Amino acid sequence: MAKGLVKTEENEVDRLLARVEEIQANCNHTFFLPEELALHPSLAVGVFLKQVFEIICSSCSLQMGKNSKETCPVCLSPMTSLGFACKVSPHGDAMESYFGPGEHLYYAPVLYRCGNCGHEVVDQVWDQ
Repeated sequence: MAKGLVKTEENEVDRLLARVEEIQANCNHTFFLPEELALHPSLAVGVFLKQVFEIICSSCSLQMGKNSKETCPVCLSPMTSLGFACKVSPHGDAMESYFGPGEHLYYAPVLYRCGNCGHEVVDQVWDQ
């Protein structure tokens, strides 16, 4: 059996961390992007690739990771799934229209749109 130090009493840092957690749990969050996000366009005009980004609350400094399938990276409103994309390339491949040529045998493009600003995002999902 390994012998080691066992923490038996709370210290000042523990109390401060507990206070921060309490403040964040009771906050009416107002999130913002900490830096301008470079949006990555797909090959379809006006449609962007799914991205992961971070948002921070201006009131309590809570940091959260988001992705552009769920949260609009432009206005931070919820995104809505439009289902499978129907734009097809001249070669008959819907994936090629958004992601370019390649082996897309088992994937299909799904579109998402922001109900507030109309920003559109495409992601590829397993389609078998």
